[in-house]
Amino acid sequence: MAILRRSDYSERLFPPPAQDVKSIDTNQYAAAVLMTTGDAQNLSFLNRIAGLRLNRTQWLMQLLHLRRQAMAAEAEGRQETADFFFREIMLKLKRAPEPHAMWSDLVQNIAAGGGKQSVTASKLYRATINELFVDVHCALYNAYSARSAEPSVDSRQFAHLAHIKNLLILSCAPEETQRELIGPGLRDQAIAALRQGSLRACSDSVEELLKRFPADREYSETGATILFECALKALSNAKDDGSARADAARLDGSTRRMDRFCQERPDCGHAFALAGRLHHVRAVKLANGDLVAEALVEIEQAVAYCPEWEEAKQARAQIEELLKALTTKPRS
Repeated sequence: MAILRRSDYSERLFPPPAQDVKSIDTNQYAAAVLMTTGDAQNLSFLNRIAGLRLNRTQWLMQLLHLRRQAMAAEAEGRQETADFFFREIMLKLKRAPEPHAMWSDLVQNIAAGGGKQSVTASKLYRATINELFVDVHCALYNAYSARSAEPSVDSRQFAHLAHIKNLLILSCAPEETQRELIGPGLRDQAIAALRQGSLRACSDSVEELLKRFPADREYSETGATILFECALKALSNAKDDGSARADAARLDGSTRRMDRFCQERPDCGHAFALAGRLHHVRAVKLANGDLVAEALVEIEQAVAYCPEWEEAKQARAQIEELLKALTTKPRS
């Protein structure tokens, strides 16, 4: 299973989540100034729970309080409660987007408190999202992932993946950050769904992976492989004519999707090979279902994708012989 971790840890504004904040930390972490002021230390019950009468620093400290509540609930297995607090955090962050005066005011508070690093409102906004919340969800994803080598599609780790995706939308994260945090999670989610037989969920995860990272060769090859395996897993593979025709019908949408995949990513040779194999499987199903003319069309597509594949050429010859036998068969 993947390990989710941001690569850009070169300069933090906030102390790590597990670290106790001390006044000396302001020399290393500029935003620690906000966490050691009197305003930060003296939150009332109404400040913490209801969010009433908060100044800028206290607003930020309330987010941290909600995070502590969420983490405590998560540790106790109260996942719905944890999600409630995580959603509250998201709502508050949405009400204070990057252009909000909140962030420039907090930057002024950092400077007034003696923060040593150079901080802009934009930098503080992204650090708040990434360091205080994205990193926490990554840690929780990794912790749940480590518990099982074969998680189910509804594993708790994927709930944290959803939180990460929402936070990265808020921060307008660059594609590289999304690739290192969302890509591996979507791949794990698709594989978990495939293993479990949840083919719709598997397809949805793959399609999102491909849509998010259309130029990524690794994810293109991974997506093609999973779509191919998903198509095969939907087959009954029964021997009678009716089952063969039903399997061919199931494969129709899959072969069309793989054809479109190859058109969208003409540089992905792996997808072309899998498309040829999928058309080959459908051709055999059609032939076994006595739909020989359609089988011939299908096997020609397989050979077009894989012109050097001997098995496809042999299947074409067999189907041609079968069609010839049917057309020359005397009428009764």
